[in-house]
Amino acid sequence: MLHTVNLPPSIILYITNLYSKLSASIITRQWSTPSFKISRGVFQGDTLSPLLFLLCFQPIIDFINDLPFEGFKLKLPLNRTNGLPPVNSCIYVEWQEETSTEPAGWYHCTVVEYNSDSRAVLKYRDNATETIDLNTVKWELTRKNGKAYLPMDSAPPIYPLKEVRKAATLTKYAWSSDHKVKGYADDLTFLSVSKSDHQAGLTAISQSCQELGLEIRPDKCTSYCFDGQKPLPRTSFSLTDGYTTNISSAPTKFLGETLCITANQTKRLAGKRLCGKIYDALKKIDERPIRGEYKVWIYKSYLIPSVLFNLTVDRISPSTAKKIQSRITSYLKKWLKLPRCATLSSLFHPEVLNLPYLPHQLAKAKLRLLASVSLSYDHNIRSLSSLILDPQFTESELIPSDTVTLLTSHQLPSTRKDLKVLYSTLQDDYTDRWNTHLESLSVQRKLLDVIPLEAESRVWARIFTSLPAGQLSFIIRAGIDCLPTPTTLSRWNYQTDPSCNLCKATPCTVHHVLNCCPVSLNQGRYTYRHDSVLRLLYELLYSNLSPESIIYADLPGLQTTDPSPGTIPVSIIYTTARPDIVVINGKSITLLELTISMNTKDGLSNARERKHAKENYISLLGDLNSRGYSTSFESIEIGSLGHFQPATVSSLHSILNHLHRRTISKLLLTLSKSAITSSQIIFNCRKSTEWSTSHPNAPTLSTVYNIINKLIYYYLLTCQLLSSMLFL
Repeated sequence: MLHTVNLPPSIILYITNLYSKLSASIITRQWSTPSFKISRGVFQGDTLSPLLFLLCFQPIIDFINDLPFEGFKLKLPLNRTNGLPPVNSCIYVEWQEETSTEPAGWYHCTVVEYNSDSRAVLKYRDNATETIDLNTVKWELTRKNGKAYLPMDSAPPIYPLKEVRKAATLTKYAWSSDHKVKGYADDLTFLSVSKSDHQAGLTAISQSCQELGLEIRPDKCTSYCFDGQKPLPRTSFSLTDGYTTNISSAPTKFLGETLCITANQTKRLAGKRLCGKIYDALKKIDERPIRGEYKVWIYKSYLIPSVLFNLTVDRISPSTAKKIQSRITSYLKKWLKLPRCATLSSLFHPEVLNLPYLPHQLAKAKLRLLASVSLSYDHNIRSLSSLILDPQFTESELIPSDTVTLLTSHQLPSTRKDLKVLYSTLQDDYTDRWNTHLESLSVQRKLLDVIPLEAESRVWARIFTSLPAGQLSFIIRAGIDCLPTPTTLSRWNYQTDPSCNLCKATPCTVHHVLNCCPVSLNQGRYTYRHDSVLRLLYELLYSNLSPESIIYADLPGLQTTDPSPGTIPVSIIYTTARPDIVVINGKSITLLELTISMNTKDGLSNARERKHAKENYISLLGDLNSRGYSTSFESIEIGSLGHFQPATVSSLHSILNHLHRRTISKLLLTLSKSAITSSQIIFNCRKSTEWSTSHPNAPTLSTVYNIINKLIYYYLLTCQLLSSMLFL
């Protein structure tokens, strides 16, 4: 066999010695066996093994293709045939070739068939045939009894022919070449058009395999037989010393897909197995004693990737995917402690958490499956590309409408780059749908303010597993304005007063509690959040700058003390300005301002413009320049929910220019987590009228008294209700 493919003698000798002289022995501490020869099979895991297997199996494939019977043919749809005359219809074709002996005019002919290249085979009245592309000539439908020839100056008569003209608008089909055998790795499919031919072919194949020293096991072979309309159960064929198993007896697995005797049974079984697999996995994840954020991460990183093959190969209906997704959504909201009313966009929007949404994953999987046909290196598989867009095929294979629409509006991908463009187009379409859904909401549409920031920085998607327990739920509910603020509780009919507990302003939304409450500002709650992030920023700069650099921060213990606390030494310049951080390196001075602003794109941009336009900093930079210092002014803006803009990355990178921008972005994530933690503390203390800067999350003594009084009140009220019920 190795000689037939013209391998060099040295390679043949190497392979022969490798397998003919191979022996093995089993050795343990107590005993060992005599050496024995390995005379069957190829090495598992060896890159040479698949090649040797295919070389041995190729003669069988060639033998089957040479068998003297007709193979199976596919009915393939043809491109550019909509509007052409149907098969067996009669037409007049215009003919005016100067070099031809035939006179110019209209000739009557019949459309016999269409070839695979969409050219029509025409039969004239004198039984002559011709293959021609009807898209390039003039023709007209006519009746069967029309004249054989009409002069050029007389137009052919136009007849109603309603049924024929209706059939002309449909796509035409052509028969493919014979398919007798299809092989993939160690799986082989033998095709024929009759039982007698099939049995004769199996007998010949069995004899040929015995001559080559190959063994066929009938118990591993499955037969499928149908008469063109319905499958025929209990039909088996003899093979070597046994009989093949019919597919009606039990489902069989072929190339990853589990097949049943009918297409409907195959679809139901595939949907049932996928439901069982995902439901069992969700239940096991839910039972694990770990945080909900980690359960979401397991769903995203392990569960969905484990079913992508099933979504690609099996026939899963979009309705089944939506049913499974409903169960998945309930678990995700349970793990993240989100209310049932929370919009799905907060979980599955590509520019928020970007969790896998099963119907969208199904559409992408089917797109990948159909694109693999046009991208295949096998010309036989590429010849089936026209079958992809056939409505009958897409309907029978349960291809989602999104995938069909995308492939219909675009050309089939011819390169991997084209496939990436299709993926991007499909992703953009889903993003637009989520945005449209959010725009239709009255309250939760506020998530649209977060989406542009998340698309730029990907803060939530990158830190949701590293946040403390409950903080991911906090930022999601804050983004969709579903936190229990007075306005939200009033909207849900849990209380009547929608005003702020501290300043009595109306409405009291998440934005008001975290950014705009004047009482919180005067009590130092926002200052506490600012200083918490500032201290962390100081530590990051101190650990990443060179030892020659001197850093001052507007925090206790980190300021200059000559003569009063500040951030710029008097030896350099006397000023009342106090930048948040000052970095001094010789004659170079960098002023850095930190702002914790509203978590919107406009809020971050306005805060940056406001800092850079401050008169005292502009005059300070001018005075320092006049004294021979090289100065720069940078600002860091972090949203109250952790987001930042690319300009913030650039500002920090100008100070730590020896680090990569990606590293700078990771450093900013630590600041984002600190801002989120502080914002959650501020929100948790929204009902407390007092604020302790040392332990802001701990309730004060008056708050404890208020809680005790409320508990006593509810206890007495409950006792009164119980006594009245007992009396009744």
